[in-house]
Amino acid sequence: MADGLSEAEKQTRLAAARAAVTDLIEELKTLESAAASIGDPLTIEALREAFEKRKTDDEVRIRVAALSWAATTTWNQFNIIIQNGSVLGGFREPEQPGYDPPKVTVDYGHLRAHDVITESQRQRFRELNLARIELTHSHGQELTATELYKATALAREVLSTFGKDFGPWLREIGVLPKPKRSEA
Repeated sequence: MADGLSEAEKQTRLAAARAAVTDLIEELKTLESAAASIGDPLTIEALREAFEKRKTDDEVRIRVAALSWAATTTWNQFNIIIQNGSVLGGFREPEQPGYDPPKVTVDYGHLRAHDVITESQRQRFRELNLARIELTHSHGQELTATELYKATALAREVLSTFGKDFGPWLREIGVLPKPKRSEA
């Protein structure tokens, strides 16, 4: 645990990370469902067609919006887990009250430095975080099918192995329960 982390702060961060794990699982289901509603399998061509149809078809517009929302929120939940885990794991000090945490890419670097993730994973996380930023911070610019497809494909790829990649570490820092030993 990081120096300066009180028991109350530890419990708050554990609760936030646990809630984000639960939300991530639900948002991944939403992501898969929203993607399938546009194309099964989702292809860039199917998404481009949906983008064109959304101009005149409210049902398609809702499907595209649901996919955009799910692609964004899955990664937001992932980042909440990583930022809280970085502090719980003792990789960095908690931010001071009233201050924002460092950019999540700093925490990706901490996870890499402590061998929780590989350099390749760190790069993929950075790439997906940039795609998430494009989705959420387009500042009035219309989202393109290519941007949404990229964010969706990256989220599906990276998060498909979340449990395998992060389960042991999340158990070690107390976010996930330790596996129950079966009695022989």
